[in-house]
Amino acid sequence: MSTFLPSIALVALEFLHRGLQGEQIPTEARILAVADVCEALTAARPYRDGMPPEKVLGIVSGDRGTAFCPQVVDAFLYFQEQTSLFDRLSSKSAGDK
Repeated sequence: MSTFLPSIALVALEFLHRGLQGEQIPTEARILAVADVCEALTAARPYRDGMPPEKVLGIVSGDRGTAFCPQVVDAFLYFQEQTSLFDRLSSKSAGDK
């Protein structure tokens, strides 16, 4: 079993329990925050449909510098622009149905 996921979980828990802010927050936790929100908003739930990627990108961009680390948001948006990540994920999940 990979140690990656348990270590990510520990980083997230450390961030939450120690009340870290700004630059004190480990980079892994900053990245995880953006990834978690994107997954939560785009995923369909029994009580609601997933949001369209454009709306999620707007939310993440709008919270740049307040809820999310500006450098992480910039990297995420650049990666999305270069790879069309949401389009690739949508087509993959459509093929799973």
